[in-house]
Amino acid sequence: MKQQNECTYCGYVYETDSMYLVDGKYYCSDCVGICDNCGSAELYDDLTVVNYDRDDTRYICSHCLNSSAFFQCSDCNQYYTNHRYYGSYLGRDICENCSDNYGVCDECENIFPIDELEYYSHRDANLCADCIRNIEEDMSDLINDYSYKPSPIFYGESNDNCFLGIELEVDNETDSFKSEKTYIAAKYLTDTYGEKLYLKHDSSLSHGFEIVSHPCSADYHISQFGWNDILNICKSHSLLSHNTTTCGLHIHISREFFGSTQNEQDLHIAKLILLISKFYFSHILKFSRRKEHELHWCKNPEINYESNDNEKTIIDKMKCCKSNGRYQAINLENASTVEFRIFKGTLNLNTFLAAIQFVIVISDYAKKSKLSDIPCTSWKDIFMSSNYKELNEYLKRMELI
Repeated sequence: MKQQNECTYCGYVYETDSMYLVDGKYYCSDCVGICDNCGSAELYDDLTVVNYDRDDTRYICSHCLNSSAFFQCSDCNQYYTNHRYYGSYLGRDICENCSDNYGVCDECENIFPIDELEYYSHRDANLCADCIRNIEEDMSDLINDYSYKPSPIFYGESNDNCFLGIELEVDNETDSFKSEKTYIAAKYLTDTYGEKLYLKHDSSLSHGFEIVSHPCSADYHISQFGWNDILNICKSHSLLSHNTTTCGLHIHISREFFGSTQNEQDLHIAKLILLISKFYFSHILKFSRRKEHELHWCKNPEINYESNDNEKTIIDKMKCCKSNGRYQAINLENASTVEFRIFKGTLNLNTFLAAIQFVIVISDYAKKSKLSDIPCTSWKDIFMSSNYKELNEYLKRMELI
């Protein structure tokens, strides 16, 4: 009778010559397999199934498995030979079977999940977040630092020195934001209008920029500058202005419009601030479309005409208003301009033009009125005689006349 032994693993008895001797112990062929890589015998529980090809799986021992010839895919958790290797994402190996869930960044050539890549049409490339961030940093040749301030270039003609500079903030805080679109819009504006405007960064903006015009006459802004195209480019590239918590429309008007001497300018600007303060809550906030929580950017100047006031005391009040800083409805900190900060941003052309026209009309009224007339001035006194179509339509739409 042939010699028999009990299988150390399952306990069944088999003829010895049909069993495997592993580490001095006998095992049956049902409990022990052969490593397809090195030929050693090992318990099936210690062998790992490795995918060689799509229909070719083999048993590999733990010693061989730890060699550089095999890897485990972090997505499907199966083992493969290296020729089935697709790549690595955050140090985790990916097999070619799971590659449909991943893509390659065309810039850095690293692997990322598909939903972490963004297609940039102007580069015809799929890019990762880091490479997109680098592109945004490369926008420095399109978008200047906040402190950038070139020498002004004047456009148009004005007999009364009525030149206006525009600062329009555009941004996007929503899920529709695409950095590529911001880049394309910035490049178009710079290439097309770079002689008349420039772009600036602003820390209050999440994903946008500030469009700053050189000083232009009112007629030039209204009919020649190209604002309709500029606003449409912003809209078509997912940039917003009114529908944000960050954007304003600031309009500068030249100080020389208010007079040729310092005293003339101070007096007329003081009357302007009196008018702004007088109508701030009753009319101007509605015109501006500002919400209550946004008023810290454009505070009420809060100066009033009193019975004992004269030109000197009113000018002194105006100078006190200047000392309150730039975040006032009327900012007086600029040497050459008076800045209106009351308007919420907009990409609607008629609303945009109405804001420019508002600045002109109320500034002109302040310049031409007597100081003693300010207390009895009504809103209609200022705006009912306006010759500006967009301003008149806006005032009616907002039920302000």
